[in-house]
Amino acid sequence: MKTINLLTTLSLIAVTTVFLQCPRKDYYQPSPQYSFKEPAAITPYHLNYNTGDTVWVHIHIPGKMLTDTISRQSIFYDSASFSAGITVQLLYNNPFVADGAKLADFVYTPYVSAYESVNQNYTGTSITFGCNQSTDYDLLVGIIFIQKGVFGL
Repeated sequence: MKTINLLTTLSLIAVTTVFLQCPRKDYYQPSPQYSFKEPAAITPYHLNYNTGDTVWVHIHIPGKMLTDTISRQSIFYDSASFSAGITVQLLYNNPFVADGAKLADFVYTPYVSAYESVNQNYTGTSITFGCNQSTDYDLLVGIIFIQKGVFGL
């Protein structure tokens, strides 16, 4: 009788061990064919701004020619959709008040889909652009500071 219980227990442990093993790592993801990286311009660029000042973030990709960081060549890539995020975060204020007030307003150009969010100490926007732009990929977003403080962008 003890032999049967021992065999049942050992079988149960063996089956459990088989099903709890990590999956095999035989499947490898293929290396990416392209990796794109484009610069963003911030104008005017200063260390200090006043309440009411507007800072413009501009990404312009003429002719839809994206720079591939792997081959270091320009590649025509039509109908891409880009997601970008801009966050204005309150780093310091005397007294530091993180009351959930909106820190900045955003100004968008046409052909941009955007969603804004406000949290304790930041105001942000999530932007999608690209698909419906005909000749160039172009994003221009204005950030208007409406609160006093030290901000990270």
